[in-house]
Formats: sequence, structure tokens, C-alpha cells
Amino acid sequence: MEPGRYRVINVKGGTALDLDINNNSTVHGWAFHGGDNQLWDFEHIGDNIWTICNANTGGYLAIVNGIAGDGVKAVSWADPFEIGVPDTAFHLDLSDHGNSADGTAVQVWNASDGRNQCWVVEEA
Repeated sequence: MEPGRYRVINVKGGTALDLDINNNSTVHGWAFHGGDNQLWDFEHIGDNIWTICNANTGGYLAIVNGIAGDGVKAVSWADPFEIGVPDTAFHLDLSDHGNSADGTAVQVWNASDGRNQCWVVEEA
């Protein structure tokens, strides 16, 4: 993968990783429409670590209070949040077992084989 602008689609729900334009903080799943709030800039900063920044606001994909745990919501944050790609205990998860409804929360959850934790990253 090269640094650049991408859309991120959940395999099970088919929805895009979307930053709520009403509060510029909540990250949820939403039907893909191509708006900048659904586009993310990936920057490789070394050792399989990337920052993911929203194209609309410049806010970084993060988790509430920076502490991973089952059900902790994904949010947008002013400072970059480093994520390790391989061998993590928690994965980005489309809640409700990959519910395809617009507004379904995106959170972190202990790694599982669930397709609700699988995401396709496509060039925008």
C-alpha cells in the first residue's frame, strides 16, 4: 500500500468509514456517496504504523481517550493516532455484527474472525 487518499469499506456491512458531518467527531458506517467525509489520507510513518486523516476535516482516526477496549468508539481527533497494522489485540469493528444501516457505530473490539472487522481500502 502506498500513502495516499483512500475510501475504507466494511466487508460485511458494505458501508464506508464515514465522519459525521454534523459533529466532525463521530465515525460510523454509511452508504458510500464519495463525499470528502468518507475519504481518508493514509500516511506511513514507519514500522507498519500509519496515520489516517479525514479528507474533509483533517482530523485523525482515533479512539476515545486513546485507550483500546471492547466497544470503545472510533472518533476524529486533532492529533495523529498511530495504529499498528499487524498483530494487534483490537481491530476496527463495524458494530452490531456488521450492521449495514447508516449510522452504525465504528468501534474497536478484540480481534475475531468476523467479517465486520474486515475492511477494504481502495484508492479514491
